[in-house]
Amino acid sequence: MGRNAAGKVLAYGGGDFGREKSHAFQVPVDFVDEREKLLVVEDGQIYLTTVIQLDSFPEEIGWRIDRLGVEVDEVMRIPAGIYTIPKMTVIRTVVLKKDELYYFSIYDIIGDGIEAGYVKLFLGTTDITDSSRIIFESDGNFHSGVDHTFYAAFPSTVLLPPSNVYTYLTLVTRMDL
Repeated sequence: MGRNAAGKVLAYGGGDFGREKSHAFQVPVDFVDEREKLLVVEDGQIYLTTVIQLDSFPEEIGWRIDRLGVEVDEVMRIPAGIYTIPKMTVIRTVVLKKDELYYFSIYDIIGDGIEAGYVKLFLGTTDITDSSRIIFESDGNFHSGVDHTFYAAFPSTVLLPPSNVYTYLTLVTRMDL
């Protein structure tokens, strides 16, 4: 950990590493200080912080965030196999466009969820202790996956934007074995 002209540095190494070199690390909660946080979000943007507590098999977990509209725009995609540190807490903050509809999905390729783990989405903050900003949470008992569609605006009780063009439909499907 350190700082150079480009900002804070997590890993540094020379270019003589053959075909591949990797370095596993966990970003501290306070890696971005308050002054830097204020510089990131502009008018028309809002933070979304994702917190995922992994289990003993982190390589089974993948997740994504998409912006829904006329076309689906991928915001973030973490495929299964990326995480390798058991029981790690993943904290990831992205900046979204305000007043847009988004889709969050997390999945387990084996289909057993995150044992003793959890998932939380915080809208409008990077502070994961601010429970008033939680818009979605799930324990790890989601089997093969769980998802959540949300509108990036406050108050968080407004889930979908009003529209004269679209009719919103909720479809509930119960599957057999």
